[in-house]
Amino acid sequence: MAIGAAAGSIICDVDIRSGRMQRDAFRGRMAVLVLISGFIVYDALHGGAFLTTVVSRFGTQAVSGITAFVATCVLGALMPHRTFAHSLVGMGCWCWSLSLVLPQLLRPFAVGVASHLLLDLTNHKGLQLFWPLSPKMCLGLWRSSGLVNALLSVAAPAVALLLFSLRMMQLGA
Repeated sequence: MAIGAAAGSIICDVDIRSGRMQRDAFRGRMAVLVLISGFIVYDALHGGAFLTTVVSRFGTQAVSGITAFVATCVLGALMPHRTFAHSLVGMGCWCWSLSLVLPQLLRPFAVGVASHLLLDLTNHKGLQLFWPLSPKMCLGLWRSSGLVNALLSVAAPAVALLLFSLRMMQLGA
């Protein structure tokens, strides 16, 4: 669950291309990659039930879901920052495609994406939530390059890692 939420919380920033924000997003992506890698290794060492489930699902539906997910990421990366990848349309595309491959991660992933969108609404730069129909909107509570952003880019993956670790301890790792 923590992996889905962590991935959802950082996927919107696939559209970042340069500067400090890219470095912050890169750190978040690396944290998610470490979480996912750790989960895959843990699963493989303990019978591989998750990986077996994913492999057994590979058919037309799963291939379609993977293709749609990658296409959504590519489209998001090609669009200006805080437009498609930060919209309800982008969120819907990612969630639909993920539901075809890993439906058990859909809810935490959607919560992660929604939390990212809500947090980005609070800064001065805003986002195009109803892309392509609306201009950017924001609440203007703080700057996206300030202390709050730096804390969130470290705290969110740390909380996800903590939740993942607690879950692994519950499972008897």
